[in-house]
Amino acid sequence: MIGSLLEQLESWFKPVGGSLTAFSGGVDSALVLYLSKYYLGDKGIGVIADSPSLKRKDLKVAQDFCAKFDIVLRVIRPQEINDPNYAANPINRCYYCKDALYETMQSVRSEYPGYVVLNGANRDDLGDHRPGMSAAKEHGVLSPLADCSIGKKEIRM
Repeated sequence: MIGSLLEQLESWFKPVGGSLTAFSGGVDSALVLYLSKYYLGDKGIGVIADSPSLKRKDLKVAQDFCAKFDIVLRVIRPQEINDPNYAANPINRCYYCKDALYETMQSVRSEYPGYVVLNGANRDDLGDHRPGMSAAKEHGVLSPLADCSIGKKEIRM
């Protein structure tokens, strides 16, 4: 089973010239970032949002992960905290957070022509109410795990 999942992922990454993975430090985006590095080499880059909502220890864990696997990690500072829509804490707050993240990632993407932006969304996320997925769609963010129908169970194998 793992072999066929890896074959699907290899096929998914084959046409990708380079990637910028929105790296939260969590398991799902860590896997996507690791796979990006594995399949794309130095053209698999991580991007983490250093904002007041990110715990310092989570930033350190993300930095250590990238150091361990020799992955370039870019740190950006989206300003979602200054968005009154985000500050109002509505039910779709995640939309505003992700919108700010992906918008800020565009400045990094401009340094890497032809690179795609990836996230760690997986098959199981598709059935949930996830406002951030709308922001991802609007910004053309790709989700290799979801595209390959990989869910939480397979990710944690």
